[in-house]
Amino acid sequence: HIHPGVVPQVRGSDGLYWSLVARGQPGASCFVMSPGIDEGELLSRADFYNPDLFMLKSYCSAENEALLYDVLMHSIDPHLRGQMLVSLLDSSRSLQEQISSARPQSEAPSFPYLAMAPALRLAVLKRWLYCAKASPYQKLAI
Repeated sequence: HIHPGVVPQVRGSDGLYWSLVARGQPGASCFVMSPGIDEGELLSRADFYNPDLFMLKSYCSAENEALLYDVLMHSIDPHLRGQMLVSLLDSSRSLQEQISSARPQSEAPSFPYLAMAPALRLAVLKRWLYCAKASPYQKLAI
């Protein structure tokens, strides 16, 4: 599974938004599925720069919140997951080797986040849009 948040800190729904709240930047993780919510053995994780989404500032209002949420969840979220997938496939090790060497996540207790309420999503988005540093959208090693 490729999850839009760095586990175990960001588990559950709306990983892109909760990553911004809990960690201050987007991230992604790849892990082997397990019965628990986002608790599988870890293959890889990465942090990303906050993309500067200045072009969305004029749309950042309560009336447009649902539309902005859909835009981000259908563009930035899959882009993060896609970068994680490309990173795994570009590895010199086969995917089967990577899966065989998966490691348990940290034992630190963490609870999965629930779906974020629209008003909170809007507040997070405003903070992101008005505080993001203009920087290339690229991976940072953990």
